[in-house]
Amino acid sequence: MAQRFELTVQTIHVSGDGGLIQPISRRESGDRLCRGEVFAPLTLIRTLKVTDIPLQDLIRIRDSWLGHLHQELNALPSSWEDCGGRNPSAA
Repeated sequence: MAQRFELTVQTIHVSGDGGLIQPISRRESGDRLCRGEVFAPLTLIRTLKVTDIPLQDLIRIRDSWLGHLHQELNALPSSWEDCGGRNPSAA
């Protein structure tokens, strides 16, 4: 996987430990096995390497963005009610 994405094994490990990719299991040798869903995050990591932003900072940025997205999604139902939308839980 590291060779395919032109990343170091350490970068793959940190990506897994930081939650950027989700290995599904490991071989006896310790190699991580992943599904195809990891291709997009690993491609993004490879692309962002040229920015010299440390991987741990990318993880913090992602976590911050996901937290903001979660807040926005939680606010949507109340905004629908404010504009006359029907609340399915009140039915």
